[in-house]
Amino acid sequence: MSEEEKFDSATAKQVWLINKLILEGVTGKTTSSIRFPLSKKSASHIIQQLKSLGTVKQMEAAKIDRENDFLDEQKKKFDRLVSAYDRGSADRYYGRPLEPHIWLDSLGKEVITKEEMTSHEIRVYEDGFRQELDRKDWGEE
Repeated sequence: MSEEEKFDSATAKQVWLINKLILEGVTGKTTSSIRFPLSKKSASHIIQQLKSLGTVKQMEAAKIDRENDFLDEQKKKFDRLVSAYDRGSADRYYGRPLEPHIWLDSLGKEVITKEEMTSHEIRVYEDGFRQELDRKDWGEE
């Protein structure tokens, strides 16, 4: 491969990556293939402009923000499942009836009722209820 071909190949990859990042950052969607008929000179010029403007870093930051939003959403779902299991376990321990619910806080002020729970959250609550083997000793013997 000649030096010119290597340059063309490297430049094409850079341009493809930059355009991919821009499109993903703007649309929030993944692009599978992008084709731009750019000359060596225009490709180099675009790369330099984008680097000087920080566009690539902005697009990377936007992608990280979207990933963080996704992780935050997954954490909320996980926290709800943990709460469902914990509530089921506590209900059984304290001798309360099986009534699926979730606490969004530690004091039970923000409660999700069975009607607002997913079927998976209800199953997790029921698992917590069934798997709790201890019972509160109320000292009434």
